[in-house]
Amino acid sequence: MTVVERFLKLVSYPTTSDEASETCPSTARQLALAQELVRQMQDMGIADAHVDKDGYVYGTVPANCEKDIPVYGLIAHMDTSPDAPGENIRARITEPYDGGDVVLPKEGFDTTVYNDVPVLMVNGDREFSTFCKSSPPFNTPSVAELMKDEVLLPQYRFAEKYGSLMYGYFNGEESAERMLGSGYESPIYTCIIRWGDDPAVVGEEYATIYGSYHCMTTPLMTHVLTNASSSYPELYASPSCQAVSSMLNTYYKNFLWSGNPNGGELPQWDAWTSLDGTTQLIVDANDDGAWAEMSTDHISYAEIIERMEADHSIPDDQKTEMIRTVLNGRWFSGEMDAYYGNEDLWA
Repeated sequence: MTVVERFLKLVSYPTTSDEASETCPSTARQLALAQELVRQMQDMGIADAHVDKDGYVYGTVPANCEKDIPVYGLIAHMDTSPDAPGENIRARITEPYDGGDVVLPKEGFDTTVYNDVPVLMVNGDREFSTFCKSSPPFNTPSVAELMKDEVLLPQYRFAEKYGSLMYGYFNGEESAERMLGSGYESPIYTCIIRWGDDPAVVGEEYATIYGSYHCMTTPLMTHVLTNASSSYPELYASPSCQAVSSMLNTYYKNFLWSGNPNGGELPQWDAWTSLDGTTQLIVDANDDGAWAEMSTDHISYAEIIERMEADHSIPDDQKTEMIRTVLNGRWFSGEMDAYYGNEDLWA
């Protein structure tokens, strides 16, 4: 294994920390990286490499010279900031590097070459919420402070609403449309989770700031609380959360077994068959249980931009600021940026 191959493998581990945790390490997933480090160190000949109960990895390398010099200690942390998701990292190698700014390829990640296999695409309907909260000016106030801020909160609602609409379309419907348009033959199943949006079920604060946020599928699937969920342990132990978790995990189990999520008494989850037919499975829950139903609704970037234009929930100058500084330059915002003349951050 080359140094580059080793690095690419290690950065693929999601190791975001949890500031509210009282355990060490703060998230269990850091232990997976620790165990991989120990394995690689032992493969390299570091015989005493080991990880302790708190996730600290140790190993010593004997000197390769006869000089009487001090012992050197090299120390590094394994966790990454919880301000950004740590999952699904796709590292990029820039060769040769000319010393200038590194930007993502101008052509983006578009492709028409796919592994033609059954696929599930599961998203929350508030995919942008954690990204929005970690973006200025919303990253400075706490959640409680933001909830009380009569100026920032309406701006947050605007930016998060339309960011989530674009992100959700990009992740689900648009992806399915592109795959079908490229001749994809295997079943494509898309889903939107709406649990987390109803204040009567999850509380006003959580429903306002987070809702069904990006990567919420992780705590719903594993019951390991990460990112926003770590601040709401009681909510994620509630009957409504357990109900939606159980339903989704049953779908996942069926899909992993057969390539089809359906089975038993689950509501029917239809695969995409055309660009104008059934779209997504909508999943929600309250304390009485979970439910799911197929939607035939479609949306587009043009319709989202039209809604933004008609939205006067905040003054026009604030709206322009949100469009140019919070929603701009995202992986899903190309059409919006072109419409409003935002600077191209990908070129």
